[in-house]
Amino acid sequence: MMPPPPSPSSSLPPFAVSRERLRAWGGTRPLQGDAALLRDGLHSLRLLLLKSLLTRAEREAPAAALARVHGDWALLERAEARDAAAVRDALGHPAAGAWLASALAARGAAEFTRRLSGFGSLAARVASAARLPLYAPPGTPEALRLPGSGAVLADADAHLAGCGALAGLAPAGPLGAKEAAGWRELWSGALELLRAVDPERAREIAALVRCVVPVVPLAPAAAAAPAAPASPGARVSVTCWSAPWAVFTTLPADAEEFAEVLVHETQHSKLAVLGELVRLQGADGGRYHRVGWRTDPRPPAAILQGTYAHLALAGLWARTAAHAAPGTPARERARARCDTYCAQVGEALGTLRAYGQLTDEGREFVEGMHGCLTATAAGAAAPADGTCKVGHFR
Repeated sequence: MMPPPPSPSSSLPPFAVSRERLRAWGGTRPLQGDAALLRDGLHSLRLLLLKSLLTRAEREAPAAALARVHGDWALLERAEARDAAAVRDALGHPAAGAWLASALAARGAAEFTRRLSGFGSLAARVASAARLPLYAPPGTPEALRLPGSGAVLADADAHLAGCGALAGLAPAGPLGAKEAAGWRELWSGALELLRAVDPERAREIAALVRCVVPVVPLAPAAAAAPAAPASPGARVSVTCWSAPWAVFTTLPADAEEFAEVLVHETQHSKLAVLGELVRLQGADGGRYHRVGWRTDPRPPAAILQGTYAHLALAGLWARTAAHAAPGTPARERARARCDTYCAQVGEALGTLRAYGQLTDEGREFVEGMHGCLTATAAGAAAPADGTCKVGHFR
């Protein structure tokens, strides 16, 4: 699930990409060079947001606040001169995007000036990443590091705190040692399951996901409109458009459910970045349509996002079915899951083709999804090769 994106930036230069690459992206599969391309694209977007922040501050902020902004900007420049790669990595963190989007969304000069006070914190975080003198790296407790990756449990990051509100979620708060250990165990189990049936996907998730943010459903009165709050005890995950590579999720029931969450939300993050670099859709005209995985009608942009994520889930279960031993409940269950997702994706692709307001690039992307769906549906019915007896995907 994903909150609606902000209005696309009009000043970002066009991002050139071939028809073949767009179709390949539509297939959801990890491609060589994807991670680097996504990081480069996200860095360009972050720089654009930073420039927009400075421009607005020079136009709206009072003299004292503007002086602080200029000082923080100079700190960013010093950090860049010392270690450009570390600065790029720090600016690519989901928390940096979340704060920048929040500051720029402020209405009116007074509210914008109030939010500008957080720029110093962001600049200090970047300076510490570049190891500037007097800015010690904050470090992450070992108990919050997620094994086999560079990801962490972000249980107390103020910059990420408000991201789940549009989906009716709130941060779960600081984790105790036992709770953190439980999350780490689920993460390790999820990657183990993915490595068994789809090593490429497991590597992609380990490389791209920066943090997992434990969340809980908000009380109905506290949920931000227009999103409906999650039911008490519901298990929900979400990607925030401004903070790709952060997975916001309630506690999964088991490693299998966590594996699905990670596949699903990583696709949302990928498309959150790609959709800002390549214009896939025009104005939706206020049309809303039904999809198989939601009870409420969705606009075309949300349908594109959901279709992309559910297509990857269909692929996960197709691979699980192909690797499970013939005649086992695990194989039959995986085939049934794949069939369900394929049917939902097929219907949604028809809606996108008819009503999705697709650009030329968007049509290529959707055709890539259609080709992937055809191959996935065929793969789900293929006989098992018997090389991997997957029993722990129930």
